[in-house]
Amino acid sequence: MEGSGARDAISGSWPDSATHHKLRTRDDWKPFVKKNATSCYHPGGTCKMGKATDPLAVLDERLRVRGVKGLRVADTSVMPTLNQGHTQMAAYAIGERCAEIVKQGA
Repeated sequence: MEGSGARDAISGSWPDSATHHKLRTRDDWKPFVKKNATSCYHPGGTCKMGKATDPLAVLDERLRVRGVKGLRVADTSVMPTLNQGHTQMAAYAIGERCAEIVKQGA
């Protein structure tokens, strides 16, 4: 690790057992990527909510899955488009709204 703030605190790789800095070719990297690749993003928009006229909307305006009786979706997948920030607060809002809808009996 380079940089004036870290060079006195860190010596070599971290953790000490790490060897990825020695990988040079694409074939060297393939097993490392297969073992260590993860996703750190917050997906959403995969189960779109929308009007009956929207052919891409999986859910109606009351979070009900079209064509499936008794099933609702209440997470960030219902958002028709993704927000540019963290989805935690959006998930809370969707959950709260779904609770209101269920209480209304709709």
